[in-house]
Amino acid sequence: MLNGLPELVAAAVVDVASGRALATYTSAHEFNPNKVVGFNAEVVKQTYGLLQALALGDEQIEDILITLRNQLHLLRLLPDGEQLLYVVVDCRDTNLALARTVMQSSVQAES
Repeated sequence: MLNGLPELVAAAVVDVASGRALATYTSAHEFNPNKVVGFNAEVVKQTYGLLQALALGDEQIEDILITLRNQLHLLRLLPDGEQLLYVVVDCRDTNLALARTVMQSSVQAES
């Protein structure tokens, strides 16, 4: 992941059910991924609930994007659906297409 996104602010692998980080990385001392991963797991759970409420059948979450003024927060479910990859990039240093491509490649490499 670092090779593809050298300007990575933070990353984590998160257990969706518990909301706990299984692994974390940050390049910004003020950013603590452990403080936010539980909220990200909840976003995924709520999105699953939304899909059920909309009765979308076979639809699956591919990724979730949270766009801030200076950062992009991306959540991508791993193939088992029980873990997610959480990535934060500074949008002044990278773009969404690159971040998504690197995340997708990382997830496919793990499966």
